[in-house]
Amino acid sequence: MSSEIPDMVCFSSIELSDPIINGKNVRANVILKKTDGNEFTFSIMLDYREKVKDDYIPILRLAFIMPLLNYGLFSKKLKLHFPISKADYNLIKELNRIFAKDIFVNKILRRRANFILPQYIPNEEHVKVEEANSKAIIEPDKIYDDKLISSEMDHASLIGQ
Repeated sequence: MSSEIPDMVCFSSIELSDPIINGKNVRANVILKKTDGNEFTFSIMLDYREKVKDDYIPILRLAFIMPLLNYGLFSKKLKLHFPISKADYNLIKELNRIFAKDIFVNKILRRRANFILPQYIPNEEHVKVEEANSKAIIEPDKIYDDKLISSEMDHASLIGQ
C-alpha cells in the first residue's frame, strides 16, 4: 500500500435526466462520464401498481437521485437535468455528505466490500477525516423556491379518495 491516499475519483460526472412517466412506470436516463473520457448511458426504471400522476415528479426526482448519491465519493459532479426545490437541494447535499462518509468508513476502511482493487485501499495510518468527504458537487438545472408538497399533489389522492 502507498503512503498516500489514492485518488478514488473515477467519474468526471454522473448525469441524470428528468424522469419520464409512462403509465405505471417511470424511467430516467443516467450518463456516466469517466475521467478517462469514456461515457456510458443506461436507464433506471421504477414500476408501480397504479398509473403515476405527473404531479409526482418532484418526489420521483428524489427517488432517482438516491442511488446516485452512493457515488459522490467517486465523482466530481452529479448533474441533474431538471430543477429542484431549495429544500430538496439541501436534503440531497446533506445525504451526499453522509453517504460518502459511510461508504469511505464502512466499505473502504472496514473493507465490507470485496470488489475494491487493492491499489485503491488507503493506508489507514495516513487517512485524514477530510478523505471521507464527498468529491461531487450537485448541479441541478435550477433551484426554485420551496412549495409545500400538498400544493404539488392532489390532496384527495394522498388520502386514498
